[in-house]
Amino acid sequence: MSSNRATYVIAGSAIGGAIAYFLLKARRRRSPGAVHRIDIKSVPQKMEALLETVERCAYDVSGRLENMRRRVMESLEAGRRGYDESEGGFRRKVHTFESKNDQIAAKVHRAIDELNRTILTLEKSILDPLYHLGSVVRGIRRGVRTLAG
Repeated sequence: MSSNRATYVIAGSAIGGAIAYFLLKARRRRSPGAVHRIDIKSVPQKMEALLETVERCAYDVSGRLENMRRRVMESLEAGRRGYDESEGGFRRKVHTFESKNDQIAAKVHRAIDELNRTILTLEKSILDPLYHLGSVVRGIRRGVRTLAG
């Protein structure tokens, strides 16, 4: 239901309720024959008073509806702001987590590269001469065996 329709339905209900109230109130005070004793000259004044009462009621209902609409809109806006703030906080935390993860991965890669370079250096400086020395010793043994016989 659109807000204009709701306003008209509520205003119409208030007007109808006010009219029914006054008619029932008047009926309780008068006897059934009192309708014939109505002063025709006072009808416009009574209608004016009824109209003023209906207008006051409609104004009151309209004010309450507007107040309620404003509170609902403020509530929705506060909820939206809370969602945006928490979503931004979560995004910052995820970004921080990703950054730290990337830093850790980069450090691990650097450590592995360093270990690889260290092993290569160790192989070149210690193991290569040892392998070379072993080859020399093996060559000398074969040479001595072949010479001996």
